[in-house]
Amino acid sequence: MARIKRWICQPKSFFSMLSNYIKLTLRHLQRNGRYLIINVLGLGFALGFCILAYLNYRFANTYDQFHRDADRIVRVEIMKESTSDRYGVCPAAIGPAAAAEISGVEAQCRYDSKGTVVKRGDQVFNEGLHFADNHFFQFFDFEMVAGTADLSDRSKVVMDEESAIKYFGKENPIGQTLIFYADTDQKMPLTVSGVVKNVPLNSSLRFHFLTHLDNQIEDAKPVDYTDWKWRMDAVFLKLKNKSDKEAVATGLQAYVDPHNTAKPDWKIKQFHLSPLLEMAAGSRNLRWNNLWGGVPPAAVWGNVTMAILLLLTAALNFANMTVAACNRRLREMGVRKVMGGTRGQLMRQLLGESFLVVALGMGLGMLFAYPICTWFNNTWKFTDLHVDYTNFQLMIYIGGVALFTTLLAGGYPAFYLSSFRPSSIFRGGVLFGGRNFFSQLLMGLQVSISLVTVVVGLSFARNAEFNRSADIGFQYQPILQAWLPKPSDFKQFDDMVSAIPGVESTGGAMHLPGFSSTNIEFKWNGDQTDCGLYQVGNNFKDLMEMRMAEGEWPAPAGDTTVSSEIAVNQTFVREIAGNRPVIGETIIFRDRPHRISGVVSDFMTNTPFNPIRPSVLHPVPTRTFQRCLIKTASVAQQPQIMATIESNWKQMFPYTPFNVGYQNEMLRDAIEASDNVATSMFVFAGIAVLLTITGLFSLISLNVMRRLREVAVRRVMGASVGHIAWILNKNYIWFFVIAIIIGCSGGWVLARLLMDSIFKINFGVQPSALIYSTLGILSVVGLTIGFKVWQTMRMNPADVLRGD
Repeated sequence: MARIKRWICQPKSFFSMLSNYIKLTLRHLQRNGRYLIINVLGLGFALGFCILAYLNYRFANTYDQFHRDADRIVRVEIMKESTSDRYGVCPAAIGPAAAAEISGVEAQCRYDSKGTVVKRGDQVFNEGLHFADNHFFQFFDFEMVAGTADLSDRSKVVMDEESAIKYFGKENPIGQTLIFYADTDQKMPLTVSGVVKNVPLNSSLRFHFLTHLDNQIEDAKPVDYTDWKWRMDAVFLKLKNKSDKEAVATGLQAYVDPHNTAKPDWKIKQFHLSPLLEMAAGSRNLRWNNLWGGVPPAAVWGNVTMAILLLLTAALNFANMTVAACNRRLREMGVRKVMGGTRGQLMRQLLGESFLVVALGMGLGMLFAYPICTWFNNTWKFTDLHVDYTNFQLMIYIGGVALFTTLLAGGYPAFYLSSFRPSSIFRGGVLFGGRNFFSQLLMGLQVSISLVTVVVGLSFARNAEFNRSADIGFQYQPILQAWLPKPSDFKQFDDMVSAIPGVESTGGAMHLPGFSSTNIEFKWNGDQTDCGLYQVGNNFKDLMEMRMAEGEWPAPAGDTTVSSEIAVNQTFVREIAGNRPVIGETIIFRDRPHRISGVVSDFMTNTPFNPIRPSVLHPVPTRTFQRCLIKTASVAQQPQIMATIESNWKQMFPYTPFNVGYQNEMLRDAIEASDNVATSMFVFAGIAVLLTITGLFSLISLNVMRRLREVAVRRVMGASVGHIAWILNKNYIWFFVIAIIIGCSGGWVLARLLMDSIFKINFGVQPSALIYSTLGILSVVGLTIGFKVWQTMRMNPADVLRGD
């Protein structure tokens, strides 16, 4: 306190001292240009990724916050009686009923969607058309860029900017007409009344086209929203007060009986309310969630973890290089202590120098954040990160990270270097740090972090390869699949495809693993539960080369009748039957008994992002098929076959977009996700390894400098290169061994956590990933040490001893 008062009373003295600090700092940095460049670049990359981690975290946790009344809006969900699972779909009739009869509800809004074909001139596209109550734009806040957002006119449609450019280019879309349901007899012309700004990616409600509920058609007629059987994607309630949530939830239970009376085969036990602001985060635990889910937790916390590891690597590297660079300043520190300088003054000087380097690194990191975020947005489809340094919270975060990094990177050197006594320095203890335990520990941590990032990256790269050639329980590489406009088109399309050279066989189905299935409630042994249902053709097993684990494929369906038998998968036997024998048992669904004739080996029922579900395969007649399966003789022939099908498709279905794809597309997103994670991790690994190399080189150089006279004497006495290398580096061996063990263990744990949180079906972390990663890091360490030893051996022992 007395010192502070002196500074206040004598400002010239204070500014003079500050000026001296700055001069010393700049002089030191000027003499150590390489040290400055390496650390500023390392910290710049690390801090740039820290900014990315913050922006990504904020993006993932600000879903739907742009709506004015977001804190009062809740979504009505249903909880199934037999399984207690929560579902996002909800009976349409409950919205108006709740708004009219429950006092805590201010308003309601319903939201639904349907796939449709949209036509303008010769342009024909498959699109998702969304439907909502006419007050949707008063309920939610979406920014309009042209026209009006009035859904009360049933002949109008609102579209987003992206679709406006897609259909109209530079033309003004307002007042233009598009044909919806263009491939049906219920063609519906709708006029564009408004263009909404592209919906943010951190919105649970995203749409390209939005029109009134009454424009939804099902089975060639308008939907009856008063029927409790009709379920919508979402029903939202706006509460009068946030505190009314529990009372409203209690009031909704009065509608359980109307629902169960309308759907006795799909009973619910209660309605559940999810706040709009919590909806995205809870989407992973919701079934039939037809809204957009939030950012996967692994994409958030994996990014945060990697940024922290990278920052630690840069900070540890900075600390070790600072110790090495300050070796030449010991006499200066000794003189300053003799002249009356205190340890506190030296620590402030060293921390100030560290802060300046960190500040330069932060400035560089703030520049790096722009290309880093662009790269991240291009890598992941679910993010849209923007760097905005006018954001006060972001700047507070940047300041906090800079302060933390200064203490992390500069604290140890400042404490350690300021601790030496002048007598020790002038007596000859000029060189230090090479055998300092803490410096070696920091280097071991750098090696461990580098190894962690390499293990994670290599594990995800192997997982991508696994997805490309995985055994998913059926053949998929030679299979093409077509989604037809309507089931009555199957016979004509099948005849056309069968005549194409290179097509080995064809088949049909209503559902297909990876693309579609339905859910059924069934009774078995007095219990009621549900599972997935695939309604397929009689030859589905042979065409897809599915394997029977036991029993036989069901008896074939007739021309107009379904089979009385079914097959189940092994997951059904484990999870529903409790591994009891099921062959010959009967289950009842859709009011009919079905005998289990066989068990198929487990197959991928959806994608690697989803677990394998208990499933039933049921042969159905040809007249129900809307999918045509095409087995080609070889994968190489598929492009030509696809071109021929497309040419014929345009003649057969002129109003329907070409809708034929490859069966292996079910793995496309999983492969892309694995490749993206692997690429991201290799970027982290590359930076971490480079920083480790520089830190290791500095530490070894310091050790060599400390023992240079000893090395010269040993060389004169005839010591070999190998012996010299052993003498110089034997102290590091145990640190590297421990670092390898920690790095492999940490990499295995982190890779498993990330992989299991992203993929329910994955390759895991193989021993080869640990082995190759270890060999790679050891090679880098070996080359770094070898280069320094080579440099040392080139020195003339006579020059060293003469100089000494």
